[in-house]
Amino acid sequence: MKPAVAHSTPIKLGVMLYALRCTGLDREFPEATEALDRRLWQAQRPDGGVAHRIVVNSDGEVVMQSGATGEATSLAILAGTVDGPVVLPIGPLEILANVVRP
Repeated sequence: MKPAVAHSTPIKLGVMLYALRCTGLDREFPEATEALDRRLWQAQRPDGGVAHRIVVNSDGEVVMQSGATGEATSLAILAGTVDGPVVLPIGPLEILANVVRP
């Protein structure tokens, strides 16, 4: 095995992709979004789940360092379901005002 050059957790990739798509930033950075999506799905194991931890070697080969987890798999799926920015009916300050009361 060649030396590792990057360690990654697909959970973080899934959360990042989800956030990019929810905010609409995926349209501003399409190449980066596609690269994150591709790396995330390279963590898919033969059983269909997504590995919890991966290592990328210097030649770009992805080596799975763990088995699939429900968290990693569900976030990968969730990140792929967002289509366009998510618009909340009220803003974050209104949400906080309803949650945090003096």
